[in-house]
Amino acid sequence: MRFVKMKTALFIAFWSITTVAYAAPEVATPVPPPSAEDLQKQRIERAAKHLDEAQRDRNAAADRLSQMRQLVRSQTGLLEVTPENVRQVISKLQEQHEQLELDGAGAAGRRRGLDEALAEVSTKLKARAAAADPVADELAKVVEARQNQLDRVTNLSAQAVVSKETLDNAKESLAAARAELAAARQKGAGNAAAEVLDFWNRQRLELTISEQERQAKLDFINKRLEAFSKALDSVDGLEEQRSRVEQADRELSRARDEMENSKRMGELRLYYESTKERGAEETPKRR
Repeated sequence: MRFVKMKTALFIAFWSITTVAYAAPEVATPVPPPSAEDLQKQRIERAAKHLDEAQRDRNAAADRLSQMRQLVRSQTGLLEVTPENVRQVISKLQEQHEQLELDGAGAAGRRRGLDEALAEVSTKLKARAAAADPVADELAKVVEARQNQLDRVTNLSAQAVVSKETLDNAKESLAAARAELAAARQKGAGNAAAEVLDFWNRQRLELTISEQERQAKLDFINKRLEAFSKALDSVDGLEEQRSRVEQADRELSRARDEMENSKRMGELRLYYESTKERGAEETPKRR
């Protein structure tokens, strides 16, 4: 009986200990903090990733800028396609266009003035030539007589009564009489007035040539302005893309600085650790 009681007491004690052991909460094993070497490695990896991303973004922005420049170059025909250069060319073309229009307005006014002056002087010259001039009157009678003679000879020639040589002589006589009459009238009108008319007529001819040249320039400038007006949207995009490239350059520079700083910190840590180890090795020797 005593043995049975002892066995029962031992079983109860073992069951109690087992129950308490299973019921007790597990104690979490503490995770050691990362070492300085691991932290440095992580820092360099982050910097390298940032640098790669910045380099890719910069390359992509540069490619888009190059494509935009090629588009503007094809639209404008310019080799140097910066927003400032394109706008400067547009401004210069507009100034030239306005100057040509101003010159054209001045030339048109000069042409009207010349036309009015020529008409007035011509009228005066005709009136003066029509005035009584004994020499011109006599020459006019000669012209009339030779004209009548030519008419008769022409009729006779048609009837084969006179020779062709006689008809030619009659024509030459009429032409000579007309030339003498014109010379007499010009002399009566005055050589000075004739020279003025000739000078004004030359100026009028020069104005006509200049007008054609000016219109050709205007047509060219209008064509260029039309092409540049179509390229203005692309120029705005070019300016925006250039700004993105500059921003990408700044970000790339920051990423490179970050990488350099991370490497420098690693080198300093290695130098500190090596110095610390040498100091620990030398300490026992000093003792």
